[in-house]
Amino acid sequence: MIGLFAFGALMLLFYTYPLKYFALGELAIFLIWGPIMVGGVYLVLTGHWNWNVALAAIPFGLCVASINVGKHIDKRLEDKAKGVTTLPVLIGETAARVLNITSSYWPTPSSCTLFSWRASSPRSCCWFSWPPKTPGKHCGGCRNRGQPKRPGYPVWPRWFSTVSFVHNRNFGNLFILALVADTLLRVFLPVFWH
Repeated sequence: MIGLFAFGALMLLFYTYPLKYFALGELAIFLIWGPIMVGGVYLVLTGHWNWNVALAAIPFGLCVASINVGKHIDKRLEDKAKGVTTLPVLIGETAARVLNITSSYWPTPSSCTLFSWRASSPRSCCWFSWPPKTPGKHCGGCRNRGQPKRPGYPVWPRWFSTVSFVHNRNFGNLFILALVADTLLRVFLPVFWH
């Protein structure tokens, strides 16, 4: 347990420097908020590590990482000028947008398949967070700072991070409710899964 805690603490400390400068910050966020945090909480509560729990945390880790990728797309030009090599700076805006769309869309179907192949699973409610609202074709992230605030974007002038954050909030709430419902069904109606 101490090793997992130390690894997570070091990843958080080293996120800003040097990981972010070597395009590893987004990966660190995914690992910390997904498998490490959820798997670590399970380890503390039960006293043993379970890879199925760590796998179950992948959808949530991807959603949180999408916020970070979105933020770095929004400030890609500023980061590039400062010499900060975030992932969007390294792979370019187009590839970063594809990555962000993938990390926003993939958690919903994976939340069902990582747990159960049954369509009746309570985790199917995660589909209500789908599809994430994506920025319009005219968005330009931080390049639009001089433009008036757009409707539906409360954290102007951020485009991608706002969309990712709202989706993460919606997906995360449904994901946790679905896990609670699934647990209650397994405890009080064990025949539901047979």
